[in-house]
Amino acid sequence: MEKDIHNKNEEVVKSTNTNKTFTQEQLDSIVKNRLADQKAKMQLEAIKNEEFNSLKEKANQYDALQVELKQAELKAKITELGVKPELVNKAIKLLDLSRDIDTQVNEEILTIPGFANITNESPKINLGVRGVEKAKSNNESKKDNSFIEHLI
Repeated sequence: MEKDIHNKNEEVVKSTNTNKTFTQEQLDSIVKNRLADQKAKMQLEAIKNEEFNSLKEKANQYDALQVELKQAELKAKITELGVKPELVNKAIKLLDLSRDIDTQVNEEILTIPGFANITNESPKINLGVRGVEKAKSNNESKKDNSFIEHLI
């Protein structure tokens, strides 16, 4: 095995001895060209890295905007379902996002005191003709009672 290595070394020495000789100007030119090639490769790599980093940053921004959009949609939906706007963030923390949002809001969140956005308007109920007559007579009797109480 040592002979094989020794023989290979001799072949390398022989092949280098038979190679062409170069002048200093030729060597300088070869080195200059190789350095220019390396510099161009490095600049190309730098440009690729910049482009990759730019794309990566844009992808991260896109992902952040997607999350922001989903949160805004969730907040709008929860508000639409009747949760007070100032309590929407607390309601979101109480939700299990893997389950149906409508069901959770209606059956769980809105049952918590203070979460429901109740307006002072009375609901619009169709009483029909008899219901309207009955409501009018109840209001008239209340007026009569209040007038009598005022006199007493």
